[in-house]
Amino acid sequence: MSTRATYQFTGRHMATVVLYIHHDGYESGAAAYFWLAHHHANQNGNFADAFHRANERSEFTQSHTSHGDTEYRYNFNTDTGELTCSKRTAWDGLTDRDNWRTVYLGPWHEFVNLHNEQCEGFTALRVLPGGEYQKPRVWSATQLIAYIEQKQKDTDEYATKYPQWVGNINGMHAEIKRLRAMLDAYNVAGGVVPGTPEEHRVAH
Repeated sequence: MSTRATYQFTGRHMATVVLYIHHDGYESGAAAYFWLAHHHANQNGNFADAFHRANERSEFTQSHTSHGDTEYRYNFNTDTGELTCSKRTAWDGLTDRDNWRTVYLGPWHEFVNLHNEQCEGFTALRVLPGGEYQKPRVWSATQLIAYIEQKQKDTDEYATKYPQWVGNINGMHAEIKRLRAMLDAYNVAGGVVPGTPEEHRVAH
């Protein structure tokens, strides 16, 4: 669906980036774009980088006003994670008057949770505490479970190859334990975690 929108990303340590996508700029379409960015394999840089990599149809543009026929504008603060979604309320086809209405203001992940219809493999996004020197960050159950499985695989392979490095192996097991505690925290925050044996038992 050709619902055009622009996505502006700002932050203290980055230049302002504005991207334009010709299609699916309504709330659930944009939520899917943010979902893909969050789960993209390459997370180097900031959220704007991930957004552009994950969504091949996104194009760099100068500003929100560079495309006069857009119906939605999204402003994403990469420092705070706050998202503003504005919707055009009227348009005469000639001018760009102050005819925009804010339809959402809050954390970007809550916006995705509210409008998740087009997010493939959706599980709720929740903020979980990090480690001793790590900031809290947003996780989905899908993402966290896959990360734990990969860490376990890496640890098993390392232990098989270098059984003498007991300290390193213990450290890797400690990290897995921390991640499993995060999964428990995710569970407590919102009920049974999708994709776990507990979900299967509840369903049956």
